Amino acid sequence: MFVKNIDYIILLNLLFIVVLITSEYIFPKIENEKNKEYLRKLVHFETAILFIVATFLLNQEFFIILVTESLISVIASKYLHIFHALNDSRRKKANWGGIFFSIALIIISLLFYNNTFLIREALFITGISDSLAAFAGMNIPVKEYNILNDNKSYMGSFIFLVTSSFIFLGSNIGLLVSIILSLILTITEAISYNGSDNFTLLLITPFILIAGELNDLIILVAFVVIFILLYLFPLKKYNI
Repeated sequence: MFVKNIDYIILLNLLFIVVLITSEYIFPKIENEKNKEYLRKLVHFETAILFIVATFLLNQEFFIILVTESLISVIASKYLHIFHALNDSRRKKANWGGIFFSIALIIISLLFYNNTFLIREALFITGISDSLAAFAGMNIPVKEYNILNDNKSYMGSFIFLVTSSFIFLGSNIGLLVSIILSLILTITEAISYNGSDNFTLLLITPFILIAGELNDLIILVAFVVIFILLYLFPLKKYNI
């Protein structure tokens, strides 16, 4: 088993390297800012898929090693100014999404690796729903809204809600609960800024899924209210 984990982690590292090197080769050849954002979201999607595959191949210790490698790589790339598809964003503010993503993935791996389904669902939400929402927001001209000085798209939020609902339907929790869970995550994504949705979405998804499987709507409602109070109001207080 140990030897298999070694083989798999080497293979996964090679695949991650291929994704990053390919994106780094393509990035400077793209002149249109929108197309650069497409590439960045594509790398985000591919990264999430590779981590989903990793949950099938690696035990907890090796999975956390893989994610830690990712965290080190993202931090190093910021200081070395490489892998621009990871770090460059159409937003003017610095984007810390890659770092947030790795930290949140380490946390949920420590908490939930005995039930990797929860981790996969969180990665599907972050990799698929968030990416499709960004594509929709960039291409469908519907009015934007602004939260904490971060522009969001009504169409992007709607696509996020719909795709998340479909993802949750695969967990046999029912249509109503799936929509409620997706609404919670849509609100979470809307009030997350500067790339922090990679942290909040990954971290929150397993917890609300557990509550959803228990069909305890009171817990779900309480969770989103507490989250908004703890996350949104302090940020407003300090004008962050």
